[in-house]
Amino acid sequence: MFERMCTTDVSSLWTEEIVKLAYNINQMNLSTSRFLEKAHTRITLMTDKNDKISVKNIIKMFAQNKDDRKKVEKALEAAGMPSGKSDALSLQKFTFEDFFNFYKHLTMRTEVERIFEQM
Repeated sequence: MFERMCTTDVSSLWTEEIVKLAYNINQMNLSTSRFLEKAHTRITLMTDKNDKISVKNIIKMFAQNKDDRKKVEKALEAAGMPSGKSDALSLQKFTFEDFFNFYKHLTMRTEVERIFEQM
């Protein structure tokens, strides 16, 4: 079966379909909640062998400079999560609700929750 799956035709088809997805404008125009879900999923996929998410990885994802790093650390702390660079979060305790709470603290915008409640 493996030999049939790895033909030139099949690999060409896969390549074409992946390129279509990568350049699909509809994928780029997703709702804000969908982008948040994708960010949460991306973070949950960054686990180590013990199903822990490194705070360092979260900081890397959201911070571009030293000031941003401090904001991310403060948002994690305000959301009741570990915030030290060497700390880690349990995958089971990092639900989308926890992530959204962190996001609200990170953006420091009070209307964020109201907007998502209306959706």
